[in-house]
Order: sequence, then C-alpha cells, then structure tokens
Amino acid sequence: MHGAVDPTAARPLRPAAGASPWLRLLRTAVPRKHLLQAVSGLLFGLFGMALPALLLNRRTPDPELLARGLVIGAGIVGWVLLVHGLLKQNTPVAAWLLPGQVRRLRLLLAGGWLLALAAIMTGLPARLQTGPVVLGVAALLAFAGAGMRWLWLWVGFWVVAPFVLVAGGTRLKPGGSLEGWAVAPWLVAAVLMLLGVALTRLLREGGAGHLDRPAGTWMRSRALDPTASVALPASTRWGRWLARLSEAPYHRWLRRCVSRPSSAARRAMLVFGPGAHWTVHLAWSAAVGLLVAAGLAWWLRRGSVEAGLWGPMIGLMSMALNPVFACAQPTRRTEAEQGLLQLAPGVPRGGAWRRSVARHRLAHFAVGWAAGAAGCGLLAQWMPPAMWPGVAVAVAAVLPSVVFVFPDLVQRGSLAGFHRRAALVACGGPVLALGLLHYGGVPAGALVAAAVAVAAAGLAWRWHALGRATPPLA
Repeated sequence: MHGAVDPTAARPLRPAAGASPWLRLLRTAVPRKHLLQAVSGLLFGLFGMALPALLLNRRTPDPELLARGLVIGAGIVGWVLLVHGLLKQNTPVAAWLLPGQVRRLRLLLAGGWLLALAAIMTGLPARLQTGPVVLGVAALLAFAGAGMRWLWLWVGFWVVAPFVLVAGGTRLKPGGSLEGWAVAPWLVAAVLMLLGVALTRLLREGGAGHLDRPAGTWMRSRALDPTASVALPASTRWGRWLARLSEAPYHRWLRRCVSRPSSAARRAMLVFGPGAHWTVHLAWSAAVGLLVAAGLAWWLRRGSVEAGLWGPMIGLMSMALNPVFACAQPTRRTEAEQGLLQLAPGVPRGGAWRRSVARHRLAHFAVGWAAGAAGCGLLAQWMPPAMWPGVAVAVAAVLPSVVFVFPDLVQRGSLAGFHRRAALVACGGPVLALGLLHYGGVPAGALVAAAVAVAAAGLAWRWHALGRATPPLA
C-alpha cells in the first residue's frame, strides 16, 4: 500500500546509482534512523547488560565471549530490524514501497532470515552447533518475526518458554536458554506449532486483511493518543487488554483530578498522556515483578537459581530508566499544547512551567528507581552475601541518570541523540562503579555515596538551569 508520505517520518536510505536491485530494495526498506537505533541498541545490550552481569559475578570479561555475543546480537538485531522495516509498510503514512516489490520483498525476508541464522550459529560454541539447535534457533527467529505482528504470540512465548525449559531439565543459567533447544525438544515443537497457527491466520486474512487492519489500528491509536510512540500493543486483542490494565491506575487518578478541586498545574500534566504518568510505569513494574516472582517460586522447587538471577536483576534495575526514555517523546510531541496551556489562567509560565514539569518527571524517576531497587533487594536474598555490595553499587550507580528527566535537556537537539546520551550515562555508570569495586578496590560505601553526590549535584545544576531565560517549550 502506497499512501501519503509524512515529512516527519524516518526517511529511507538513498540507494546508490550503481547498486544492485536487491541492495536498493534493502536500503529502501530499512530507514537510516532504524540503522542508528539498531547499532545503539546492540552497544546498549553489550555494555549495559553483558558487562554488568560479568562484573556482578566477579568474572573478567572474556574478549572471545564478547565477540561471540556481538556476532549473535548483530544477527538478532539485523533480523528484527528487517522485520520492523517491512511491518512499517502496513501504515499508510510510513509506507514508501510500491506494490510490485512484494514478491522480491518476500525473497529478501527469507534471505535475511538465513543470514541471521548463520550469524547466530557462527557465534555459538562448537558443542552447540547441532541439528536440534539449528532447528530451534531458526524457529525462534521466525517466531520472533511473527510475534512482532501479533503481540500475544510474543508475550505467550516468554511466559511459557522458561517453564518448558525447566520442565525439560535445563537449569536457569547464562546460556541455558540456548542449550535448552538441544535438551528440550518439546519447546521446539511448541514454537513450531504456534508459528503454524500464526502463518495460518495470516493466510486466512489475505493480503488486504494483513494490510488494512494494522493501518486502521495505527490511525485510530494515533488519533486517540498522539503522545504514543508505537501502536503495536493496541494492534491485538491481548495488547489492548494489557494496555487497559496498565493504564487503569492512570484513569482512576484522571477521574479524581478532574472531579475534585486541584491546581491548574496538576491538571496541565494531563497533556502528556497516560504513558507519561508514574502509575503506568509502576503497574508494568508490578506485572513484571509478579512474573519474576512466579518463575522464581517454580525454579526454587527445582534447585538453585543463583547463577540465573543476574538477568531479572538487570531488568529490574532498568525499570528506573523507563521514565527517562518514556517521558521524552511526549514532551517533544506536545510542545504546541504546552504553549497553549501556559496561556490559561493559573498555569505557570516560562521557568515555573519547566520546574512544574521537572517535579512531575522526578516523581516518575523516584517511583521507578524505588521499584527497581526493591526488586533487586528481594532477588539478592537468594544470592551469596559476597555479591550484595555489587548489587547495592549497581543500583546506586543508576541515580546520576536522573539529570535526563529535565525538560530543557529533552528539547535540545534531536530526540535520538538525547536517547543515546541517556543510555551512555545509564550504562556507563554501573559498569564504571562495578569495575572500581572489583578491580580498583574502592569500598562499596564510598561508591554509593559518590553516586548519590553526583546525582544531587546534577539535580542542583539542572534545577538552576530551568530558571534561566531560555526559549519556552512551545
């Protein structure tokens, strides 16, 4: 479907004059913006998840292991990037491909699937390069592509797969999920069955159904909530149910705010939408925490889970960063609405308005950080006492990223550049702190105090900057 082009949408790469038709098609399908996001996400996964996990376990980073992780990550990110670029053709505003290119796109998708499979198998150790593992990884890649189209498949897989792995006898440990493909054939069978269901449903809908329904959902969600960054959760029945469940506390607060007397500044915060309220983030944190608790309760009955706690712990630590990234886009997309609100009586203007928004953002960050710290503290009860200082240091090292919740930083430069700077600070802080703890001999108490001092200095610096004579947000 070829519709009108949005001037603010991501522009595709400009094909070279002498490039082959396949290369020109690939450059057209994958925008330049998505490539930059993919590289940033790959580096974020390496330095923000792999290195802290190794440092928490007091292990020296192995260059060969990191290289293998980069190869595997490149294969996964490349596949997701290609599928995401092709799914954008379902939206009439972002579509830029011609209908005659559909057949070649299918071949391009199959080639990308094989290349991603080859990259992942190259990064795996030789002992895992077996037939069942190849089948399992290929099925997982295909299933991930289908899960991006139907959210209920993706959510159902990550809820069911760990329990199937444990039932098959695989211990929860780093790399255990990959080894599970060889020892838990039931998981491969379940993935293939669900993938068959997805493909059958796609064929029954036909090309028009596959094209029109996501396009209509995308336009409706954008009309109802202009602050939303993506419409994937609302494109399925399960996604809409999850969205309503997570936004239920926000709507309760909204009814209370409208029905009772409240300040104009507090009501003005409604312009940022439900995704910018701390109750939504707290609801998602509670849902993730309940899933982690249920999984741990099951795994504790099967044996020790000490080696596998680093994964949920890093996920819980990242909850404090959700407000940093989730509040930036609504702030940028509602600049005109914010300017109009400042004309209403009782709404602060200029620096006072920016401080009001900053207080709103600080409440977001405080709730997210407290939820992540509480979850890490509970998980640490199953870890050796020698790892407790590292957990405390890693949680405290996230605090300096609080400076990125201020609205004046969001307005400067591009939003993608802001996200890269925030991710660099959020990842570099824990990595640097854990390195100083384990290899520099710096006491844990001193590192925690330093993180708190840096966060306090950043808060004072940005709070003073909000009152300067800067251009308004509108």
